Amino acid sequence: MKKVLCVLMCSTVMVFAATANARVHKNAGPVGEPPRHEQMAKRLADDLGLTAEQREKADKIREDGQEKIKPLMEKVRKLHEKMDKLRKENMKEFEKILTPEQQEKFAKIKAEMDKHKGPRGPKAPRLGMKKGPHHPKLPPVEGAPKPEDLPKPID
Repeated sequence: MKKVLCVLMCSTVMVFAATANARVHKNAGPVGEPPRHEQMAKRLADDLGLTAEQREKADKIREDGQEKIKPLMEKVRKLHEKMDKLRKENMKEFEKILTPEQQEKFAKIKAEMDKHKGPRGPKAPRLGMKKGPHHPKLPPVEGAPKPEDLPKPID
């Protein structure tokens, strides 16, 4: 059970990371405005006080970098698709070993986890870690440290 939860949590983190990386090419601002990366580049150029010549060179560097990244991002997208497929196959195999009662419990656990996932996709906000138990209905893991033994978060 710990492995399944770990796999689900890791996959969620990876999906958010992939979405954030994929947004480099799709991250347009509101309708009629330039993409956000162009807005950020302009703001940086303004903050640094770049000359017109420096701005042209910076734009060329940024565009060349994006062209170099494109094939890598495509590879990452394909890898994520393969990972998702393998994850689903793994989950089906896992569910096959469960008794009907365990399958019912597992379905409830997955439904509870889905409630806590939040929105997905390129427009989804980045979610911070929440304090407290994420799945209060799950039993504590044997050998895991107690919450009071964990280091305090830095605010």
